[in-house]
Amino acid sequence: MTNLKKQYLSSSLWVIIGRGSSNAMSFLVFVVIARYLVPAQFGQVAFAAVFTDLTRALALAGIPQAMVRSSDWEQRRASTAFWLNLGLAIALAIVVGGGLGTGFEWYFGGGFGLIIASLSATFVIESSSSIHEAKLQKEFGYRSLANRLLIGTLIGGVVGIAMAVSGFGVWALVGNRLANSIAQALLLWATVKWRPSWTYDKEEAKPLLSYAFHLGGSAVIGKLNNRIPDLFLGVIANLTAVGLYRVGSRAVFMIQDAVIAPLQNTTLTTLSRANERNALASAYTRIVMACGLLAFPVYGGAALIATDFTVLVFGPQWHLAGQVMTALALAGAASALLSFTPPTLVAVGWTRFVLINNVSTFVIALVLTVILARWGAVAVAWGYCLRAYLSVPLSLVLLGRATDIDAVKVMKGLAPSFISASLMVGLLFFVQENLMTEVTPILRLLTMVAGGVLLYPAFLMIFGRKLVLDLWREAGHLLPIRKGKA
Repeated sequence: MTNLKKQYLSSSLWVIIGRGSSNAMSFLVFVVIARYLVPAQFGQVAFAAVFTDLTRALALAGIPQAMVRSSDWEQRRASTAFWLNLGLAIALAIVVGGGLGTGFEWYFGGGFGLIIASLSATFVIESSSSIHEAKLQKEFGYRSLANRLLIGTLIGGVVGIAMAVSGFGVWALVGNRLANSIAQALLLWATVKWRPSWTYDKEEAKPLLSYAFHLGGSAVIGKLNNRIPDLFLGVIANLTAVGLYRVGSRAVFMIQDAVIAPLQNTTLTTLSRANERNALASAYTRIVMACGLLAFPVYGGAALIATDFTVLVFGPQWHLAGQVMTALALAGAASALLSFTPPTLVAVGWTRFVLINNVSTFVIALVLTVILARWGAVAVAWGYCLRAYLSVPLSLVLLGRATDIDAVKVMKGLAPSFISASLMVGLLFFVQENLMTEVTPILRLLTMVAGGVLLYPAFLMIFGRKLVLDLWREAGHLLPIRKGKA
């Protein structure tokens, strides 16, 4: 188990490096492109991407995860998974890019059909390397995955910025996605020495399809949970509201990718190796506690600086996007817990519970969004925040039934970091609203960041000293540093 912890820690660190570098670069690209586009243009691509992103989730979910979870890497099974996944992606691309794209072009005009067709090509490209990625994940090859992510983001960013500066408008966003997908797929083929054989075994395909059925549906519903705002804002409000929501959510999703996703991505691989239920429960609890230690103050701080940050980075025309960012950031505490439910349930084979969990959160999100969409992007963002906290109890119940995870123990483990972050946010909010209303946005933002850096550790030493020392001691044992060496 100690070796597994070392692999988990090393993998998480590489994912953090890859995700962090990629997110920083991707955000800079996003900022540059945003300055050349207006909210309605962002909304156009975001609305089209709802349908292609949902299809991508269906095309890429399930089969690669089944290969990660398998006890060994058998060539016949892996090749069958490759061709099955690629065939499914091509079929879905034809349906969405061709059929749905044609319908949208007839209804909206303005190149909507071609935008959807172009975005559909990305998940076909990604499916051609998804089994290669699964092999790296299974072997804890997260260093290679981090390098691939960084290089792909760089290439996509160069293409997107060049197109934006050259006046390609919304196509700068499309070009960015396409270039990124192509670069990452080529890098995976170059990195992973495995090659699929011309083999398709129907007997191997049956369990893969069975496994993918629940996960594919769950992935679509899970993705739809995040894209419901784009969909209904576009239908009920307008494309400008979609653009405001997309820009406001961008920084929050960047935090999720940098703080939560590294641990989330390695959770399935790690927990799949935990053979005993009590070992799995213990590993899950430690993972969630470590995540909350960083996620709570980061999300809380993001909510504090959201409006100033958005105006400074994107310009005053994006002021309402700052309010969207505030609401979504405040949902971060719940997101830090909810993000680990699906991989944990998958690790123990309870894919049916994954589907139940995603369906429930989907229903809540759907009802709240439909009710609030008429009031615009900010109202929908607050609905998303409410949905996150309403989804926590069911998530814990499902985990408790599938594993020996104790919800009370998990909440107690999270309490010190949550209390410390809440006190930090409360104190800084008082200062911001009562003492700094007349100062410049940049000075106010810097003051909030500095205050958070000082206050959170101070509160944590009061309320969570034991938690910090335990996690530090455990990390110290796992780091490959010999005693007595600097």
